[in-house]
Amino acid sequence: MKNIAENHIINSNSETKSNMAKDTFFYLPAKIIEGIVGIITLSVYTNFFTTEEYGNYNLAIVTVNITALVLLGWLFQSAYRYINNFTGEKNIKIFYSTIFAGWTVVSIPAVVISLIALFFVKSRFSTHTTYLVLLSIAMFLTYSMTQILFSMLGAARVLRLNLILSVMSAIFKLAITVLLFKFSNIVPISAIISIVVVDLAVSIIIISRLKIYQYINISLFSREIMSKFIKYGTPLVGVSLSLSLLNYSDRYIIKLFLGSSGVGIYAANYTIASSVFTMLLFAIMRGVYPNILKMWKQNEIKRTEELLSHAVRFFLLITVPAVVGISILSPVISKILDPLYIEGSSVIIWVSTGMFFLGLTEYNNKAWELTSSTGIIFRN
Repeated sequence: MKNIAENHIINSNSETKSNMAKDTFFYLPAKIIEGIVGIITLSVYTNFFTTEEYGNYNLAIVTVNITALVLLGWLFQSAYRYINNFTGEKNIKIFYSTIFAGWTVVSIPAVVISLIALFFVKSRFSTHTTYLVLLSIAMFLTYSMTQILFSMLGAARVLRLNLILSVMSAIFKLAITVLLFKFSNIVPISAIISIVVVDLAVSIIIISRLKIYQYINISLFSREIMSKFIKYGTPLVGVSLSLSLLNYSDRYIIKLFLGSSGVGIYAANYTIASSVFTMLLFAIMRGVYPNILKMWKQNEIKRTEELLSHAVRFFLLITVPAVVGISILSPVISKILDPLYIEGSSVIIWVSTGMFFLGLTEYNNKAWELTSSTGIIFRN
């Protein structure tokens, strides 16, 4: 009987590792395609926009990302971490109702306050800048919603829909921007409009496809579960804010000393490296983490530790060659942009190296995430 049990554990372990590898390499091709589309998009944008316009566009994107992370990062993380803990129709309804109530309670006041603030300061802005800020407020709503929905798709291992929407989202954002630019020549507003439209469409598709609307009932909102989400996710807001300061504050410093044009040159080269590694890190983590969560839920601590170790090997196998390759080829890669941007090619080397270590820390943090000891992560 002991041998049978041991064989069952070994077979189960092998199957889980196989699922991790399968999911990772299922994600990778799609994410590589998405990365290629991202590089093409960057090349198109740097040809359409002046360095100053691209700098302003990047600052708008960064500001929305930081705001969403600070205000709703705890909810993104909680949705991803706990979705598989709720089984049965009633529990699922409670989960979805609590998640979307939390999003509404945070998002709507944030938008109202932003609009009031814009009303009082818009006289200092040009008409173009005012429209850019208005669209950025709309982008906050659609971006934050898609982040929650994609988190839940990833954790629930709805791989096919997740990947199709990710790739098509990148393609349609580029296509709509090109069309708007050709017919109206409004930049960078055209790029922001495309993001809002596509993210809204993606949210509608996910909600319709998974019939999430059937599970949302405000009367099923749970204070207990919301408290659990806040306790788990709030320290991770501090983590997100720390990462945002490290990853994005440089744009504002460059803006102060070199203007929007300097931001544009820097950000374009930064984006080349960050988009490649974001896709790689995302593919690997989405491939391995749901399986690790599943094992942890079964109280298999030793097997969870083994899977984490296996995941780190996956990570090193894929990312070390990528760092070396992109660093060596950085001047060549930078040439896909307009010649005005090539002077910032050395940025690619530093960002690639930084993204590698950032990814490595993600795996170091997983043990604390699994035990919901997120305060330690924030402290670190």
